[in-house]
Amino acid sequence: APQPAAPQPAAPQVAPPQVAPPQPAAPPSPPPAAAPAVSPARQATPPPPRASRPSRPAPPNPHRPVSISITQPAAPAPAQGQPEQAARPAAPDRDFTDEELRAAWHDFAARVPPEEKRLISYINTNEPVRLDGTPAFELRISNSMQERELNGYRHDLLAFLRSRLGNSQVDMRLRMEEVQEATKLLTPEDKYRHMAAKNPALTKLRSELGFEID
Repeated sequence: APQPAAPQPAAPQVAPPQVAPPQPAAPPSPPPAAAPAVSPARQATPPPPRASRPSRPAPPNPHRPVSISITQPAAPAPAQGQPEQAARPAAPDRDFTDEELRAAWHDFAARVPPEEKRLISYINTNEPVRLDGTPAFELRISNSMQERELNGYRHDLLAFLRSRLGNSQVDMRLRMEEVQEATKLLTPEDKYRHMAAKNPALTKLRSELGFEID
C-alpha cells in the first residue's frame, strides 16, 4: 500500500519591512539681499573723518590724597655741560654805624629771659666797641662768669644783630681785662692824687681857690 506523504514544515513568517514616514521638506532659504548700488562719484570720495571733541579733565578732588604716578616719566635731567639755573643771590651786606650797633645791642636785652639778671645787667651797663674796618665788635669782661654767660647766648645774639644790622659778617670777640688790686689810700694826699687822676679839673679848682691839703 502506498505510504502517505510526510507533512511539509510550515514556512517562517517574515514581517514586512518598516518604512519611515516621509519627512516634510525644509522651506527654501530666501535669496540674499542685493547690496545697494553705490554711485561711482560717492564711492571714490570717502567722507572726512569726524573730529573728536577733547575731553575736559575732571576737577581735582580736595579730599582725595595726592598720588604720584609711576608711569609718568621723570623730568629730564640737564644735559652735561649745560649750566643749571643759578640760585637767587643773597642781599649784599650793608655797612652800619656805631650808633646802630649800640641800639641793636641794647634791644637784645629785651629778648633775654628775666631770670638771666646778671646778663641783662651786663648788656645795660656795657657797650660793644667796634673794631676798625670790620663788622666785628669787642666786649670787655672781667671774669669767667661773664664769659660763660655771653658765650651761652652767642648764637642768638649774633643772629639778632646780623638780622637787625643787615650784615652777615657781624662777629663778637671777648677780651678779659685784668682787675688791678685797689691801692689803699692812707693819707689825704693819696686820696687827692687818686681823685685828681680821675678828674683833672680838680687840680685847677684847687689852684684857683687856694686850697691846702691837711
